[in-house]
Amino acid sequence: MAKNVGVNALVDVVSKKLKKIKDFKNHQSSAEFKNLNEQLSKHQWKRDEDNYLILDTDEKVRLHQEAIYHSGTTKTKGNTFYPNQPWMQEKGVNLGKVVKGGKRRRVKAKRAFDKIEDPSEVGYNDDLLYKATQDAQAEDRAYSLAEGTTGYKEVKAELLRLDPDGSLGFNTPKMFIELKNENKRTVKDRLALIAELNKDLKNYQGITNKNELYSAGHASSRAKGGPAVASNYGYPETKAENFASQNKKDLPKKDLEEIGVDTSWGMWVRRYLSTVHGAGFIKQTEAQRLLTEQDKLDILSRKIDWKTALSARINDLHSIY
Repeated sequence: MAKNVGVNALVDVVSKKLKKIKDFKNHQSSAEFKNLNEQLSKHQWKRDEDNYLILDTDEKVRLHQEAIYHSGTTKTKGNTFYPNQPWMQEKGVNLGKVVKGGKRRRVKAKRAFDKIEDPSEVGYNDDLLYKATQDAQAEDRAYSLAEGTTGYKEVKAELLRLDPDGSLGFNTPKMFIELKNENKRTVKDRLALIAELNKDLKNYQGITNKNELYSAGHASSRAKGGPAVASNYGYPETKAENFASQNKKDLPKKDLEEIGVDTSWGMWVRRYLSTVHGAGFIKQTEAQRLLTEQDKLDILSRKIDWKTALSARINDLHSIY
C-alpha cells in the first residue's frame, strides 16, 4: 500500500511539473489560469523608452517566467494570457525584451520554450552581449561573402596566403568574384532543396509544427569554425534536432574532411582552386569520388559510418561490372 502511494505521489509531481496551462482543455476556465491571470493583473507593467518590459521586483520576474513557461513562447500575441491582459495588448509590447537588474536583457532558454519543464528555465541574457553574439553568428552564417562577413575576411586571407603577389592568378578581384558567385549558387541550391522537402512535409504529411520541419544543418558547426559553404551548410536537419544538438554531434574533423566536407573557409578555397583550376592544393579521396550525396547525408545523420558506406558503395560498383 505504501509503495502504491509513493508511486502515485511521484506521478502527481511529474504531471504537475510538465503540465502547462496552454495544454489544459478549456484552459481559461482552469483554476491555474485564473490564479496566474489574477496575479498578473495586480501589477503595473511599465516599459522603457524602447519598449523593454521593466521587471523591477522579484515578483514580476517570477510572473514573467511563469507567463512565458505556461505559454511556451516569448511571442506577445502568442501568450496564453494575452487576451486577458490589456497591458500585453498595448502597441510595442515585446515579452522577449526586458529590463532586469537595471540592464536590458533578452529572454532565452537552453532549449525551445515549448520544451522547458520549469519556469526557472526561462533565463535572461545581457542584451549587449546577446546582440554581439547575434552579430557574430550572422557574420559566420552569411554565405554571400559580403564585405565584413567571416567568409569575406577568411577567403581574402586565404587567397593572399596562397598567392601573395597575385602571380598565380588566384589572388585577384576576378577570382574573388568567381568564388563569391560559386558559393552563393551552390548554397542557394541546397537551401532550395530544403524548402522543397518542407513543402512536401506540409502538403503531403500535414506537418505544421516548425520544430518538425527541416532547417539547414552544419556538418561542422559554427562553434567549431565550420564555414557557410554547400559541403558543410545545408544538409537537412529538423529544427528540433538542430536546436538540441548544437555542436555536440559533430563528426570528427578528419572524418568530415575524408568525405569532402570543408571544415574551414581556407579548405573550401583550396578545394575549389584544385578542382576547377587544377591548383593541386587538395587531392580527392576515394570516399569523395565514390560516395553519393545520399551516402553523405546518411553519414552526417549518423545512420552509418563513412568506412562502411564506402565499402558498400565499392561492392555495388563491383557487382555492376
